Amino acid sequence: MFEPMGPSGGGPLPDRGRRRNALNALVTLAGAAGLALGGWALYDAFQSHQDRAASRELIGSSCAGLVDGDPVLRLRGGVDRLRLADRAENTIDFVSLPDNCDFQEVVDGKKYGDRHFALTVRVLPAGPPDNVLDTLGRPPFPAPSAAPDGDVTARTDVAMRLPLRADAALGDYGGRDVTVTTPCATPLPETGATAVRARAWIGDPQATDTDRRALGRIARTAALRLAARLGCTTHLPELPGTTLRAQGTDLGRAEDRHENDACGWYSALLRTTDRGNLPDRALGTPTGGRGTQETCLLAVSPAEAERIYARKPSGDWRYVELHNVQTRDPWWLETRSFYGDDGASVGIDAGRLPTPVVTGDAGRRGALTYATATCQGRPAVFTLTADRTYDGRVLGERGTELFKAYVADATARHGCTGVTLPQ
Repeated sequence: MFEPMGPSGGGPLPDRGRRRNALNALVTLAGAAGLALGGWALYDAFQSHQDRAASRELIGSSCAGLVDGDPVLRLRGGVDRLRLADRAENTIDFVSLPDNCDFQEVVDGKKYGDRHFALTVRVLPAGPPDNVLDTLGRPPFPAPSAAPDGDVTARTDVAMRLPLRADAALGDYGGRDVTVTTPCATPLPETGATAVRARAWIGDPQATDTDRRALGRIARTAALRLAARLGCTTHLPELPGTTLRAQGTDLGRAEDRHENDACGWYSALLRTTDRGNLPDRALGTPTGGRGTQETCLLAVSPAEAERIYARKPSGDWRYVELHNVQTRDPWWLETRSFYGDDGASVGIDAGRLPTPVVTGDAGRRGALTYATATCQGRPAVFTLTADRTYDGRVLGERGTELFKAYVADATARHGCTGVTLPQ
């Protein structure tokens, strides 16, 4: 049997024992593993660098140079690799506006992850309406399984839009998107457009204040570059220094005073009339500035629904089941006002293409009631969307009373003329 010799050839090497031999083997394996891991780390870093470089190029070319790649890649905690979402047509080419670029994360080189980012650009008021009104009355509340204590109207899961600045000189934002609108000094020659708009959107439904501020910077950059590309002479103020906090989601008591938000008209109404079968909860966006949108959400709590159901005031109560109202089909109303650039770009969902709403229009379509006016020389649209069972079978004429009170308050606050109400 071969025995390893000592360094002078004078005899076999001493046996250091199984433990020492095993330790030596482990050290050798650890060294090899370290080399392998180090090599893999270097390769992974190199590959990530390559992915980011390719993604930056894709973002730049697909968004027509309106945004830079690095701020987009840093969204949602940061990603390395993106691809165009859905279809290769999701690129901005200026053949027609509105247009968009839309991206999806690539995971492990081949699996497709979440939608990551989208940019939409357009001119106003040319093109299809930017604010499309829903006629189906989809409830703005979480599914019953996601409602704490089964209280389905305690909070909304649809973020209301808030102005970026109190003077509405920049745009607005929602839960996971920021819109920047900038007026042109003179109308654009080909379209007659008077403003350009850029909307930056993130795929994460739990977007943070940091994400929204990043989206605001991206949208502002895109709006300025779009204006320069189209020959729109403009000036945009900087983003506010404060964080862009999302609108609160909890509905409060409707009787509480709401002078400084868009539900002020409703709390004032309740101080002069019996609530009867009207909503007992409210949540409104702030007012007082020159925002281009205002929203007031009203809803009936499960306890109030039981009280109303026990009284069964006049109306058609067939097919109205209390358990459904308290758990999955709540009673609710929502008013929305659109002014300025937003008031000039409102449409009603009519299938493939929305039907524009113009000054002098008014009417009812499904769950939607709408009116128009001229406010500060610009078009304005006032809407009420309601749960159809509640509006049609429970409220009755009080629904019309609510709509008129809301429009009267909004038009008075904004100095509107030429109000047109549904017949």
